[in-house]
Amino acid sequence: MKQAISLIALGVLAVLVFTGCPLLPGVGPEPPSKSSEKSILSLSFLTPPSTGSINEADHTIAVSVPSATTVASLIPTITVSPKAAVSPASGIAQDFTNSVSYTVTAEDGSTQAYVVTVTVQPKVGPQNNDRIDAIRITLGTTEVTVTGTVLEATHDAPATGGATGADVWYVFTVPEAGPVYFDTTGSQFDTFLVITDAAGNPVGAQPANMQPNAGLFNDDMNSPFGDFTTGLESWTWGYFTPGEYYIAIGRYSDVGMITGDFTLHAQYMRSSTASVFSANGVWNEGSVNGVLTGSSAQASSLGTAASGESAYWFTTAGRTQFFSTCRGDSTAAYSAGWSRGNSNPATMPTYDPIFYIQSAKTGLEEVVNDDADGGIDAIGYTTDLSTVLAGDTYRWGSRLGDTNMPRGLNVLFVDSRFSSGMTFYVRYLVQ
Repeated sequence: MKQAISLIALGVLAVLVFTGCPLLPGVGPEPPSKSSEKSILSLSFLTPPSTGSINEADHTIAVSVPSATTVASLIPTITVSPKAAVSPASGIAQDFTNSVSYTVTAEDGSTQAYVVTVTVQPKVGPQNNDRIDAIRITLGTTEVTVTGTVLEATHDAPATGGATGADVWYVFTVPEAGPVYFDTTGSQFDTFLVITDAAGNPVGAQPANMQPNAGLFNDDMNSPFGDFTTGLESWTWGYFTPGEYYIAIGRYSDVGMITGDFTLHAQYMRSSTASVFSANGVWNEGSVNGVLTGSSAQASSLGTAASGESAYWFTTAGRTQFFSTCRGDSTAAYSAGWSRGNSNPATMPTYDPIFYIQSAKTGLEEVVNDDADGGIDAIGYTTDLSTVLAGDTYRWGSRLGDTNMPRGLNVLFVDSRFSSGMTFYVRYLVQ
């Protein structure tokens, strides 16, 4: 009987096993336990590219980002342990001005906090490496000189002239329309200069002022003369409307360069220094003409009447210049002359031209001439500059010949000793 019962029990057990019926409680394997892993495995930023250093013992993460990085809205990419979740979530912008806490929750519900700290690297290189950190130059009535270095600087100037070397930035304000001039005489490497507007865009080229490049870009002045000693120094200039501008000075190329010290000179002349101030300068050889109008804004050291004056600016490396209103200096291509103002050769002329040149480097009147010397024909014409009066002996034409001017920006003033209204033609040779 007992044997029969045992066989029946074994049969029932076999049926239970082969039909898949659950075993009795406490019999067989336990269900798998939930994961307790809750680590941050990596944290990084795509912009700027940077990866955090994780200290698992302290549950801290340190991230270093480049200088000038704005940390108020950085987007981290975070990976965590399998089956874990992190809050705040990966890919969500955060303000890292102060440390941010991230909590990782394991599958089993346990948690671990990590503190993320973002550090902005200190600026490397010169203070004015970036345009946003440009050093201010205040334009005055005489030359302004600053010195600096591009060692350890980076290149971020506009690509207007092919320069690729390290550069730094200065900012300047033009309070009133007028010409502005820069050069790098005394610098120890192959420099370049480029000028932008307040938004960082290259200012427009000025072909009429011998500046064909955007940004008034200049690499080499090419002619060692006067204060320029190598020809690799740079100079640039232009006529500017009021506003704020930036200038970058740098090495044309960093290849083979071990020096980085430079000298930058700035000069400026306000247009209000003359009754009529030409926005276009005078260059090479040519002639200009006009009529003296308005009231005087200037007076020469020899004295002038309230006749108004016309001003023409030019730049030079320090070479000799030539200007004349003497009809004896006229050529088939270039006219020179002045109107005496009346048609009686025995009567003193109504007008008496006078030249004087001011230097933006020194702020001084460098040279002045009332009447031409020597045997040049300096007698005036009648008002229309077409008639020569027989018997006229008043040789009052002005002439500046072989005049050596200071390096940089200079302004020729055409004025009259007597009254307003004089018509003039000035022949010039600017070097």
